[in-house]
Amino acid sequence: MAKAVKVRAFGGAPAADFLDLSYLMPMLASAALNDSPTHPLKYGAPIKLGGALAQSFGKLPRWQFYERFARHIMTEPHEAETVKSWLFARWAANLYRGRKYQFVVIGPPLGSLVYLSMILDAPFLPLNYGLAIRHKPINPDNMSEHIEIAKKWAAHFAKTDPDIHIVHEYNPVHQRFRIKHGSLLRCRFTTIPEAYDDFIAKNLAPNGTVIIVESRIGWRQYKLANNLSHQVGQPGGIPCEEYLFSSPRLDKFRSRFMQTEACYRLNMPDEIQPESRFGVTPRMRLSVISSADEHRKNICQLYSDEIYLVNQLVSQLFMRGARRDGALPSRCYVHSGNFIAPQPCIHSNLLPVWSPTPCYPAFQFVETYLKKYPHKLEEILVSFEPSMEEAPDFIMLERWKEMLEEKAPVRFVGMNPSKYPREMTSVFRQWNEIVRWSKRHKYPLKTPITIDTIVQEAEKSGIYFQVTENK
Repeated sequence: MAKAVKVRAFGGAPAADFLDLSYLMPMLASAALNDSPTHPLKYGAPIKLGGALAQSFGKLPRWQFYERFARHIMTEPHEAETVKSWLFARWAANLYRGRKYQFVVIGPPLGSLVYLSMILDAPFLPLNYGLAIRHKPINPDNMSEHIEIAKKWAAHFAKTDPDIHIVHEYNPVHQRFRIKHGSLLRCRFTTIPEAYDDFIAKNLAPNGTVIIVESRIGWRQYKLANNLSHQVGQPGGIPCEEYLFSSPRLDKFRSRFMQTEACYRLNMPDEIQPESRFGVTPRMRLSVISSADEHRKNICQLYSDEIYLVNQLVSQLFMRGARRDGALPSRCYVHSGNFIAPQPCIHSNLLPVWSPTPCYPAFQFVETYLKKYPHKLEEILVSFEPSMEEAPDFIMLERWKEMLEEKAPVRFVGMNPSKYPREMTSVFRQWNEIVRWSKRHKYPLKTPITIDTIVQEAEKSGIYFQVTENK
């Protein structure tokens, strides 16, 4: 008798990486456009209780629980085999069907872009998506074994899905516990998917605008096959060269896991390529522009080699919209990673300030931005994603608090400062707490933002832009 294969349901979505912004951003954007405070990830009482108990019992139980949690939510190999790029694109586009839009935002899953789509009342369509494919536990520092598994998956997708380029995201620091149990693969569209092209044609207003956002951030990568690259690390407080050539702080980090010198270099040439998550290839950009031209839609290109400038643009647009509504933002939400909250922010005139991680470059950006913020703030809300690995580039929370309190009183949302950054249970609490806060401070933004306003604020923020009108 043949063995029955368990097939899980994913609410209409392909079996992608559900802890990746490429999945969370479209889901939360579509919910926010419908003014719904729902979150795609819902955790039951048993897992919350288990997390709380593991948290209280110390480091080893906490690590073990998090590993089991991360492994459980990963995609099984037989599920990953069914994922196709066109299925993901169709799923993302279908989230927004049913009405016409003046704008559509197309770009990498950069957290700040979900707020750009909200202030524009526009869909967000990601240019890549993540896969987290479960495998047997492997030493996170055994890079060669991880690469061999990635090569097998790249060979599979080369036959079944030739419209993507795969980047093996090998991050033995920030994703250490996840890569122990699964391969993290970034699937990047090589040209605009048919579903996106159809959405532009049918759901964008006759004089509508396609906004394509590029973060022209480069990262050293190794090309392993025609459809596969290998990237070590991710943007934050550790430059790519430090991963490849080691440093005292990475050696110290690895020593906590009983490992030796940290060096993740391959004996082959590397090349600077668009960063896996946030970068956009020239071919992809030209494909989106060609689609907009073909359907006679306007085009607005926004690009910068500094991801924090995109966040500054979004914050400025929030402020412009609020000023027209007669209520300048008096509170801001400083947050990182997956702790995005588009509906609560647009629902309560809460100024969003997002960063990938609470690292030193993010600290510098937030400090500079708040010092230049021209209006009085009554309160600063803070939600930082935990780091079970205790990543060495994270700035201590006390330092963040001291800096932020120079501007306004600080309120931590969904996190316990005494347990950060090891507080795993904040993952279960952050969304509910920010939604409850938003309901108590309801003041929705309604003033529409024009393309002229976007261009003005982009220029002030130091973001390059190009607008093309197609009539």
